[in-house]
Amino acid sequence: MTSLKLKGKNYPLTRDRIKIYDGFKQFKHRILVATEIFGRGIDIEKINIVFNYDMPREADSYLHRVGRAGRFGTKGLAITFVESKEDREVLDDIQKRFEVKIATLPTTIDSASYMNN
Repeated sequence: MTSLKLKGKNYPLTRDRIKIYDGFKQFKHRILVATEIFGRGIDIEKINIVFNYDMPREADSYLHRVGRAGRFGTKGLAITFVESKEDREVLDDIQKRFEVKIATLPTTIDSASYMNN
């Protein structure tokens, strides 16, 4: 499976960003590594896994990012990298605000938890 970059100093040209976005819309890509670029304002069907490469600074941004997985009747999984005390504080705020328990990533993940049969 290929990965695509939409972040950093080598940011793709507009036509390339549109091509990447169209690839998601055509179901060529099913895994999204989320940053602020894909955090809000787009609806893409059938994304099964979202990786939050960097922890959003606020709970609302987190919700918008993880909300890309499992939309439109598909199952989804969100994985967020928590690397600092500040990230941990945001995660604690997310759990409190949305009344959820976000567990540590297990060693193995059953694909049935994020893929429809």
